Parts: sequence; structure tokens; C-alpha cells
Amino acid sequence: MITYKIPLIIKVVSLYVLVLFAPVVFSLQQPAETASIDNNQYISELVAEAPEPVEPEALTGNPVRLEIPAVGIDLPVVDGEYDEATDAWTLSTTSVHIATMTSPINNLAGHTLIYGHNNRNLLAPTRDISTGDLLLIHTDNDLVFHYIYTGDELVDPSDTSLLELDPDAPQLTLLTCEGLFYEHRRLMNFEFVEVEA
Repeated sequence: MITYKIPLIIKVVSLYVLVLFAPVVFSLQQPAETASIDNNQYISELVAEAPEPVEPEALTGNPVRLEIPAVGIDLPVVDGEYDEATDAWTLSTTSVHIATMTSPINNLAGHTLIYGHNNRNLLAPTRDISTGDLLLIHTDNDLVFHYIYTGDELVDPSDTSLLELDPDAPQLTLLTCEGLFYEHRRLMNFEFVEVEA
């Protein structure tokens, strides 16, 4: 068996290199760890100092005018109610109605229903409405609520499920009759965008 001896000079030089560079190696590792602690502490301080989220101001008003510029609609809005005794809704030949049992026009939450006749002076022009078209509701306190059209659906007149909607974001449905004998109800859905003061 052959054994090798490491010359003394190599042992000394190796030890010298180890002693010389060990502080550099440890100092390179230490700042990274310290930096990590400092970053975590900095983030914690930022989170602690962050302001509480601010709830948007509740804005509402009584609607007095409805506009859909893309299809040339500009109509007065009046209150509409359902009479259980006669099984009939308030209807006008010159204006549309806000169903008073649904949510008032607002910028926070709820579902609002506006309805009217399907004739050329009222809601018949909505047959030409397109996705993304703007609907404006003007209120008696000079606010303008902006909505965009997202689509529609046909339902049976006996379907009252839309009266029970209570979404977390404000929505508006425009309702009119549809069909050869007006045997359906067309629900046009709009999502809230903003309020203009």
C-alpha cells in the first residue's frame, strides 16, 4: 500500500487561505439574512400604517328621466306600483315606470326595475340596442347614473323572480312586452358603471 504525504507547505497555504477568506464568506451570507429581516419588518410596518379602506359614499335619488342615446330614447320616469286587487301594474302611454318595490337607484347594491309599454313612443326602439350601449338615469337631485347594456332574456309574464333579486352590486332591468300578441316579457339587463354629479 502506497501512502502519500501532503507536503507541509500545502497544509500551511490551505490553512492560510481558509483563515483569510472565511470572514468574507460569512459576511456575504450575513447581510442577506439581515436584509430579509429588514424587508419583513419594513413590510409589516407598511401594513400597520396602511389606511383603512374607505367605503364609497352612498348616492341615490328619485329617477325622473331615462335616456338610451344609441337608440334615441329619452323618456320621463314616474313611480309604478302593482295593484293586487286588480292584478295590474301602473302603466302610462307617455312615460316609463320605476317599480317602487325594487331597490332605489343607487351606486352601492340592489336591483332596480323600470318598465314600460312596447310602442314606438316608449320602449319599442330598444329592439335595436347593442351590448355595451349606455343607459342614463337622471334623478331629481341632479345626479346621472350610468349603466351599460349586457344582454336580455324572454320570460313568461307570471315569472316574478326578478322582483326578488338583491345583488351585491347595483343592477338595473328594463322590462317591456314582447311577441306577436305581447305574450312574453323582455328583460334587458344593465350593469352600473358610475355616477355623474
